Amino acid sequence: MFKTIDQPADCEIRSVIRFLAAKNVSAAEIHRQISDVYGPNAMSSSKVRTWVTAFKDGRENVHDEPRSGRPSVITDDLVNAVDEKIREDWRFTISLSFDEQGMPGVGTRAHFNVCATFD
Repeated sequence: MFKTIDQPADCEIRSVIRFLAAKNVSAAEIHRQISDVYGPNAMSSSKVRTWVTAFKDGRENVHDEPRSGRPSVITDDLVNAVDEKIREDWRFTISLSFDEQGMPGVGTRAHFNVCATFD
């Protein structure tokens, strides 16, 4: 039995797919080998087929393509400022804090989790 590799990088698995696809190994066999080495949840068989097709169609890059969309506005400075505000006055609102940081209208549900520890 093989040793299972935990938490592989996505590009590592894609590199294996690219290598085996270049050797004309079937997508089903590639999925079986990946599952043996990286575990059953490493990548679905349909995703393996998608990557095999992409590599056979000429794709060479195993890394993610840049995605469009709005960049995150949550920074370490913002998190520290909100944390400091919570410690000063626990009754303030998150939206008030965003207004004070010069970011009115920023959605607070998307990427902001508040975890508080009271001593």
